[in-house]
Amino acid sequence: MLKMEYVNHKWNLFVNGENSSLGELYNDLFEPLVFKAYVQIRDIDAARDIVAELFSFLLDTSPGVRYQKWKDVNSFEAYINKSVYFKCIDHLRKHNKNQSIDKIHSFYYELEETLSIDDFFLELPEKDKRLFQLHLDGFQNKELADHYNLSEKTIRNRLSLTRKKIAASIKTILILSI
Repeated sequence: MLKMEYVNHKWNLFVNGENSSLGELYNDLFEPLVFKAYVQIRDIDAARDIVAELFSFLLDTSPGVRYQKWKDVNSFEAYINKSVYFKCIDHLRKHNKNQSIDKIHSFYYELEETLSIDDFFLELPEKDKRLFQLHLDGFQNKELADHYNLSEKTIRNRLSLTRKKIAASIKTILILSI
């Protein structure tokens, strides 16, 4: 997924009351989490609902409660991945799917161990890798635009296209793994 420091930084900002940080995490993590859910439940609409409901639940939690509940969560990525996993298991139990939960459990962990953002970076052009890595390191679009002598909109578009390329790679790997 994304660089752990970036994700955890945004998570800590959210836990301390900055709602927009969760929105950024949602934009960055929604598609990869949907595909993890889809692999488990084989229903794209339900997978999207599960991920959206998780983020909605997080956002609906008041800042004071957030801090008390999640101040000790060191890895948001691990927390959200486990939450998606358990929500998928709940979905399967609730809808009496004829899928083996043990099979899904082992497949999920095998997939989680084999995938890394570096695998998806290999296929990106070098300039996109550098730009995306700077973005993950916390540089704002304005700073990147100034550095590359481009408009903010161009930077935003290139980052969006890079995310889409990474998501397409994730889709391909997930489809080939099924």
